[in-house]
Amino acid sequence: MSARALLKQPFKLKNKLPIRCFSSTRSTNADFTHAVIGAGVVGLATARQLAAREGTSTIILERHDAPGTETSSRNSEVIHAGLYYPATSLKTSLCIRGRNLLYDLCAQNNIPHRNTKKWIVAQTPTQWEACLKIHAHAQGLGDAPTRLMGREEARRREPDVKADAGIVESETSGIVDSHSLMTYLQGDFEDRGGDIAFKTRVTSVEAIDSGRGGDKITAVSDEDGSVTSITAETLVNSAGHGACDISNMLLPQERHFVPHYAKGTYFSYASSRPRTSVLVYPATLPGTGGLGTHLTLDMGGRVRFGPDVEWVDSPDDLVPSAARLEQALPEIKAYLPGVDVDAIALDYCGIRPKLGRGGAVNEGKGFQDFIIREEEGLPGFINLLGIESPGLTSCLAIASTNSHLSPKMTSLLTTLGLRASLNPNSNHGPIFLTFNFILAYGLLSSRTLKQWYGLDHQVSPREDLTKYGEAAVREGKITRRQLDMLKRNESAHANAVENFPLLVAGVLFASLAGVPARRINAAALSYTVARVVYGAVYIFVDHPTWSQVRGLVWWWGNVSCFFLLWKARDLLA
Repeated sequence: MSARALLKQPFKLKNKLPIRCFSSTRSTNADFTHAVIGAGVVGLATARQLAAREGTSTIILERHDAPGTETSSRNSEVIHAGLYYPATSLKTSLCIRGRNLLYDLCAQNNIPHRNTKKWIVAQTPTQWEACLKIHAHAQGLGDAPTRLMGREEARRREPDVKADAGIVESETSGIVDSHSLMTYLQGDFEDRGGDIAFKTRVTSVEAIDSGRGGDKITAVSDEDGSVTSITAETLVNSAGHGACDISNMLLPQERHFVPHYAKGTYFSYASSRPRTSVLVYPATLPGTGGLGTHLTLDMGGRVRFGPDVEWVDSPDDLVPSAARLEQALPEIKAYLPGVDVDAIALDYCGIRPKLGRGGAVNEGKGFQDFIIREEEGLPGFINLLGIESPGLTSCLAIASTNSHLSPKMTSLLTTLGLRASLNPNSNHGPIFLTFNFILAYGLLSSRTLKQWYGLDHQVSPREDLTKYGEAAVREGKITRRQLDMLKRNESAHANAVENFPLLVAGVLFASLAGVPARRINAAALSYTVARVVYGAVYIFVDHPTWSQVRGLVWWWGNVSCFFLLWKARDLLA
């Protein structure tokens, strides 16, 4: 029976896309290749990517009556640049890659968005020091451009913004209409043959044959209370606030997760002045749970403030509190002193799903990265946990990652596949290893030249020059200079073979440790250039002074490998 035959269509969304509820009126043994729990922006993006694969059937199970009613629609709608997290974290790599994918998708499909840029403003020397650290960190990321803003330019562009100590501008930050984005993702998912069961609460998940036979998912319809079970070869847990509960249904007690909820209150602004054309964020100090009460814009150019951070016990605690406004006003007035306080009002609240209280947004103690993995011992069960900010920005990158997970993939292959797909720049280490192997064992081999000069003997080829070299000079087959060059060629070949394992160690350790791909690529390229220069100098240069250059080049190549090993050590320590 087809996937669509299991679903019924009771009413329509405003965008005219069908909302389907799970039905118990048909067979309970329907099988899908993929089931995604949660129709937030990440769940929609993941399901859309999976549905594009040939020969698959994908279903989304969503407990609410519409997509993205939790974190996805209760946020700042900011396209983040990827500045605030450790360079090797998933948050950084997925945010940078996702930001680029999101801008492209929005431009190609007329989804409202705008590259507004963002100012990170500092009022004190301590805050400015934090800003400079963010700027320096961004320069090392490769694709998160920032620049220091001069006072004169700042006054000219945004005269109402105060930044006594300085400004760092993020050039790739922007905003997106999250509702339009989710409408597009849902429509494209359904156009690709996917199905969504709304008002469907998952009540249990059971692994079939330890996951090798897929998972049995039992759900109840919040419309009529009916209970239905389906099986899926691959299950993606993108349940947002309920992700820990879903995970705990399958994982043993010792691997359970405890959810934590960071409530953020947003404030509307009814006055037309002051206004800005950029996003304004206060400097973030290490160890904080959010990015401060910042100023953002909607697609109509209206100003709003928030969110703050308030730890709560329930994801349903969405009532704004007047006390939060009183606490936020000093922070807002610090960077927008001309703000009309009477025009600021409570607006709405959002909940960020976290895996620990007080988790830092940057490199402070307690930083919590995204968890995106196939769980050990449960093949085909993909956990997405702690998907808070920058989840909206990262959604397409996360989806691209999950689309590589085949139903029967082993944990090792899954891990390697994830690591290969997460870096904003591809890891070209295997290419450099292949080239240097060919260089060492093939291109630098002296056999080609020996064959050219008629000195290649198959009986004992490594002793050709020792046995036949001098005789060849006496017989006039080659000159003394040519013989010396052949000897240097053999030495260069031997040295390249001896050094190759050092490059292998550097690239492998760095890749396994999670050293950023751009650094692995740069170091491997540096080593490769050094080896090519070393070989050329060794073989063709016989001047005593210039021949010493090869010693320097030899060290150049080795230092490139030591750099990778050192970076790997830092991350593995």
